Amino acid sequence: MEMDIANLASPERASLFVRAATEESSGPVDGPFRLAKSLLERDPALARADVYSALVLGDVEAVRRWIEGNPSWVGEKGGPRGDREPLLYVTYSKFHRESPEIAEGLLLTAQLLLDHGADPDASFFPADFPASPLRPLLGACGVADFPAMAELLLDRGATIDDRESLYHSTEQGDTRCLELLLARGANPLGTNALNHAFDRQGLDRIRLLLDHGADPNEVLGDGGPSLFWAIERGRERAVLELLVEHGADIHARRGDGKSAYRVAMQHGHSAAADCLAELGAGETAERLTPFERFAGACGRGDLAAARQAVAESPGLFENLSNDDRQAFLHIAQAGKAAVLGALLDCGLPVGTAGPTGETALHWAAWHGWRDAVSVLLAHGAPVTAVEEGFGATPLGWAEHGSENWPNPEGDYPGVIRLLLDAGADATAIVLG
Repeated sequence: MEMDIANLASPERASLFVRAATEESSGPVDGPFRLAKSLLERDPALARADVYSALVLGDVEAVRRWIEGNPSWVGEKGGPRGDREPLLYVTYSKFHRESPEIAEGLLLTAQLLLDHGADPDASFFPADFPASPLRPLLGACGVADFPAMAELLLDRGATIDDRESLYHSTEQGDTRCLELLLARGANPLGTNALNHAFDRQGLDRIRLLLDHGADPNEVLGDGGPSLFWAIERGRERAVLELLVEHGADIHARRGDGKSAYRVAMQHGHSAAADCLAELGAGETAERLTPFERFAGACGRGDLAAARQAVAESPGLFENLSNDDRQAFLHIAQAGKAAVLGALLDCGLPVGTAGPTGETALHWAAWHGWRDAVSVLLAHGAPVTAVEEGFGATPLGWAEHGSENWPNPEGDYPGVIRLLLDAGADATAIVLG
């Protein structure tokens, strides 16, 4: 990587700099933005390479001079990414984090472009979601986490309910953009933002969305109402209680007929099962499947009951449903190391995988759950397992997760050390 960058000609290096500065990744690790900063530190002349470098660094005077000579450029797609109008390079830039001066320059540059006719809803279509236009507001809220930029765009007519910005604003380390969008009237219904908020620990995002109209009984797709999503993601009891306070139906059934209580048992989520039972939404043992009884006992730490459930159901692990397999993977995603240990101690095969070969170790590594990774490795989880979707090992998932979906509670360096010590191939670290 170092050698390739060092050998790039100046125009190629400038193009890489702009693309890295506007990559749709986010979070505290953010490898592409680290690369952009590193390139600029090594070669400060990149700041003056062309007008697109000026856009991502907020050099408003350079952009002004360019517009004077090329007035139609404001509405033209182009630059290193090819499919984006100038305003999108400004709003996806994360360089506002580097200094108040750059932040002010980016705001002034965006204002200049808008004053000269830039469309606040200019869009491009990502290759993996060709039917979903991505707009400047998403850049400000879901990528750059730049509330002042988002406010400027809204003041200038950006569509607030773009089906992307509210959803992705829940991914940020703070709630500033989420609060802004909701205060300005963004509608949470139909966005899946509430369910996405369960992917992070804490109540603030969830409470904000519920207080601004999110419906905990809304069903999007086949995953059931929000209560089911929260349970599958291992969310704490306080989250479940908050949903119930806002009207979540504890007696609701998923499309496959399962109750929230059964899903809690299937996921070894004893706190959720106890909460539902106390609220009157429990079920008798006779209504549970063998795997639900088994996983529920493991979640309580009752290994004797778990082993009894296995003994009473010959072939239990050889005949797991896809839903049961997914429940095991969800437990790994939630980092429930103790529950994983109990499941594996009682015989669940550690290599149990999802539909494309992704294992519990892949998911625990993706989220940086060091304790969960340690438990899985201690039970023989294969570090060389390659899933079919990206052709990557757990080490590749750890590296990619740390940059593209970083878990604030995760220990990615610790996970990577564990995987390398267990024999993972460091040359295959990046997802294909």
